[in-house]
Amino acid sequence: MNNLDVNSFTLTPSYSEAERDGRLIVLVPESDADISSAARKIWELANALGSRVQFLGLCKDKTREPSLRRQIIAMSTMVGGGSVSVESKIEFGGDWLDFVKSQWRK
Repeated sequence: MNNLDVNSFTLTPSYSEAERDGRLIVLVPESDADISSAARKIWELANALGSRVQFLGLCKDKTREPSLRRQIIAMSTMVGGGSVSVESKIEFGGDWLDFVKSQWRK
C-alpha cells in the first residue's frame, strides 16, 4: 500500500485575488493512498483559501476505474459539506498535463 505524505508541503499563494478562479485542483492517481489524512489536509487548505475543490482522476486501465471512482467519492464526502464545495471528474488516458489543461480556466 502506498502512503501519501500530506504533511510535507507548504503553500505560498503567488497570485492576486483577481487572478484566482476559486478552485483547488487536486490530482488523484490510481493508488491505495491514505485518503483520510489527505482529505483532512485538502479540507484545511480549501477552507484557508476559501476555495472550491475539484478532484481530477486519470485512469490508465479501465479495470481500475471503479476503484479510482470509489476513492474520489470517499475523498469528496470527507472534504465536502459545510463551506467547501466539491466537484470531480475522471478521464481515461495517461497524460496528466493535457487533462489538467482541459480543466484549467483563466
